[in-house]
Amino acid sequence: MNESRRLVVIQLSIVTAFVMSLIPISAVVLAENALHPAVLPIEEPGSAIAASRDVQVIASDGAVLRAWLFLPENKHSDFVIAMHGVGDNRAGMHRLIQLLLKNGYGVLAPDSRAQGESTGGIVTYGAREAGDVHLWADYLYRTERVDNLYGLGESLGAAVLLQSLPLERRFRAVVAECPFSSFDAIAKDRIQQILGGTFPLTAPIAWTGLAYVRLRYGVDLWKASPIEAVRHTETPVLLIHGLRDRNISPQHSRYLLMANPRRIVPWFVPKAGHIGAYGAGPEVFEERVMSFYRMYAN
Repeated sequence: MNESRRLVVIQLSIVTAFVMSLIPISAVVLAENALHPAVLPIEEPGSAIAASRDVQVIASDGAVLRAWLFLPENKHSDFVIAMHGVGDNRAGMHRLIQLLLKNGYGVLAPDSRAQGESTGGIVTYGAREAGDVHLWADYLYRTERVDNLYGLGESLGAAVLLQSLPLERRFRAVVAECPFSSFDAIAKDRIQQILGGTFPLTAPIAWTGLAYVRLRYGVDLWKASPIEAVRHTETPVLLIHGLRDRNISPQHSRYLLMANPRRIVPWFVPKAGHIGAYGAGPEVFEERVMSFYRMYAN
């Protein structure tokens, strides 16, 4: 091998080693950021909504999960579990809590694990949160008179509710706005958003990150999959997605719809961004959601 060819081989080897080192480094950094989003302080709901009660349950792994429980004045026996998105807390659901109370529903608004005032160490995108929803449903049935139980979730909260359906079969109907179809898919989307739409190592970084989380934390994020959860569910789902969503592509909801068109009712909102359907048309949103719940009441 002549000197010039040997230099080329050495340079290529250095570049290859550098590029390959980017995969585990990027994977670990991105995974840790996803598992530990910022924790926002909770603002009190205020008397404009209704008097709330602070409640909590303990998960099997010892996580302390906290929530507000709102009981309307008429002591209505229909309840909604309202789940917020990632990097938020129960206070972020205040507009929808008001809407539900106005229509006579009791509301349980939890802080998802590792967010707000709930413990749990890390956000697991449904792998553990789906079981938490089941715990909250048990709490409501144990402490209140529940005739009909419904769910309402935004973004991650929507994905968590969908993943809870195989465990929690007492939901009469669930409304899910802007969920992802699987953590694997949304992780790849996030990498493309951060590193560029044509970045060639998206899949290897995503898979390495998921493998790291499994080894480091014992959590299998490949199983954080709303699409697998809804594939065989009998629970009716109103699936809402803004067509201007630049955070979670509407394509995720299209995939979910294709997985179970018999039980999923789609509503794609032309002028709405991420979790923006209510803001795009409050009266239409209220009518669609409330009529959907009433359709499946006992």
